[in-house]
Amino acid sequence: MNANSSAVAINRQESEVELDRKPSLDISNPQVRFEYSLSAILGFNAIMKAWAVQDEDARKLIGNIPPESYEEIKSGKCAEALSEDQMIRVSVSVRSEP
Repeated sequence: MNANSSAVAINRQESEVELDRKPSLDISNPQVRFEYSLSAILGFNAIMKAWAVQDEDARKLIGNIPPESYEEIKSGKCAEALSEDQMIRVSVSVRSEP
């Protein structure tokens, strides 16, 4: 391992520690879910598009929801907050790789 590799490894470890220090959202709180649902939906839609995920598979990933509900989410015009389960599912997709 050369000096540059060591520096990268140390910087990466420091970055991971910083990520762990950020406070997490209380997604059990309906108000928090309401406030962050639009961002979660937009992020989920962007990931599904980038990964070329078919609508049927995306519906399963977000919680096996009916096609009509997924169309609302896909359009970004969902009037209701995502459920706690759906927020977790979006979080997992954000932290995953295709």
